[in-house]
Amino acid sequence: MKFLKKLRVHILLQKASKQKNLHKAIYYYRKILSITPEIVSVYNYIGLCYFELSDFKTAEQYFIEAISKFTNEFKSQYEIYYNLAFTYHQQESFKLASEYYEKAIQNNSNYPFSYKNYAYLLFNEKKYIKSLEMFKKYLTFERDGEVENNIGVIYEEIGKTTEAIKYYIKSIETDSHYIVSYLNLSDLYLEKKDTENALNLLLKGIESNPYSQHLFFKLSKLYHQEKEYQKSIEFGEKAVHFGSNPIEIHKILENSRKEIGDIEGALNERVIIDKLEKQKLLS
Repeated sequence: MKFLKKLRVHILLQKASKQKNLHKAIYYYRKILSITPEIVSVYNYIGLCYFELSDFKTAEQYFIEAISKFTNEFKSQYEIYYNLAFTYHQQESFKLASEYYEKAIQNNSNYPFSYKNYAYLLFNEKKYIKSLEMFKKYLTFERDGEVENNIGVIYEEIGKTTEAIKYYIKSIETDSHYIVSYLNLSDLYLEKKDTENALNLLLKGIESNPYSQHLFFKLSKLYHQEKEYQKSIEFGEKAVHFGSNPIEIHKILENSRKEIGDIEGALNERVIIDKLEKQKLLS
């Protein structure tokens, strides 16, 4: 009888794990619980299904139920603590999320995502020093351009610009396609009146990201400020070509065309600006 019970549970687990339809997977997992209600991992699986369905309240209930059934033999407690923390995080219950991220870390200090997502929570709450600690801990497991950029942002927030520059550079070295780091670092250079480094950085960014409307837009704006109007037009046109169509870029193009004597081009830009402003009013 015990063997048949185990066999039935095994078959249901296989059926559930193969389901692409989450509601069907939940149906099979619940059938397993009707046979053996003590299996912790099944509560966790149901919680994950509801999480994927964005039913965070129900997911929360199943993760809590899983935790209530922990035994000394169950070795993945950290995983369920983390899942519950992330579920609270999604619901903006930050105090509870923090509590369970901490529990996940205490239970398993080698699970990197507990540090990463806890760091984001702390960052959004402006708890920069603790967030910095968590992001740096995450980096002991793997390099991550986005995380290195975030550390740069924190250092900016607490007034340590030298450290911020260092981490923005690290971020670009780790992931040359993470455009936010180029934008953040160029802004920092410009704050320091270092236009040359800002331009060189953005041009380097274009080499790795030749379709980036954001980098082209920034270059157009910067060359306009430097009164290099032909280059401003060149990069502004590329910004528009690759999808950047804000009113500001066309105003820069209008002004740059006027400066080089392209009156017809400037008038065409004015027509586009008027059309965009009208659309904005109607939206």
